[in-house]
Amino acid sequence: MIRNKSHEHIENEPFTKDLEKGFVRTGKIRVVEGEKEREALRTKRDDQQQNATVETIKKWRLETTGADYILQGSINYYRR
Repeated sequence: MIRNKSHEHIENEPFTKDLEKGFVRTGKIRVVEGEKEREALRTKRDDQQQNATVETIKKWRLETTGADYILQGSINYYRR
């Protein structure tokens, strides 16, 4: 999670995505979704369990990738 502590309106997602891409390109780090995204995915999977037909339903599985590290930081100053 990157927080914007500057006085500018700056979207932090582009910074986060750039860092994630750099990590993934090394081939040494895999990135997992954040808490909000995981909850949204779980909600969608739960909805499918209740509303899909027997022919199209997918089984629940345990999440196989956990996080060893958490990206955290802040944008304190922005210079144009």
